[in-house]
Amino acid sequence: MARKPTVMQQRAIDALFDGKTKTKKEALEKAGYDPETRVGSVFDSPIVKKEIENKRSDLARKHGVNQDYIVGKLKKICDADIGDLIVVDKDGSAELDYRKLTPAHRAAIESVQITEDPISGKRTTKLNFTKKLAALNDLQRYLSLFEESDGDGDLINALMRGRKRVRMLEVSDE
Repeated sequence: MARKPTVMQQRAIDALFDGKTKTKKEALEKAGYDPETRVGSVFDSPIVKKEIENKRSDLARKHGVNQDYIVGKLKKICDADIGDLIVVDKDGSAELDYRKLTPAHRAAIESVQITEDPISGKRTTKLNFTKKLAALNDLQRYLSLFEESDGDGDLINALMRGRKRVRMLEVSDE
């Protein structure tokens, strides 16, 4: 008979999936564990790992999320170029032509704020786009593009390490 997580373990797992909890440590605290409890002592348990795997699989299946979906969405964000929407007038002023919005641009929009001046009636639209660097970082981490890592899987750090290696090669070639 398959063993189930304890009540406390299940609370920690549920907290991990509540959409508000950012870390496993925070999930432990929400579940009522002592603040000194090591994350690994709970989340490294085979029973807990299996329950998390089952929960992730169920969520992915329920919402139709798979690897292709995630990679496709992140790629759209990375490929969206606000420059495609800019129209420059003869006087040098610029404005956005929203008719040029592509699915990639729409996927990259994080928020839209429309305001109207009560006196002039002039409407202003402000688009906030998802940060491309964060999307690239998520994409590379998801695809494990940079195997060499100091544990954080951060794109910026990987690029900086690469730059440092190139500089060292340039110095050794002189």
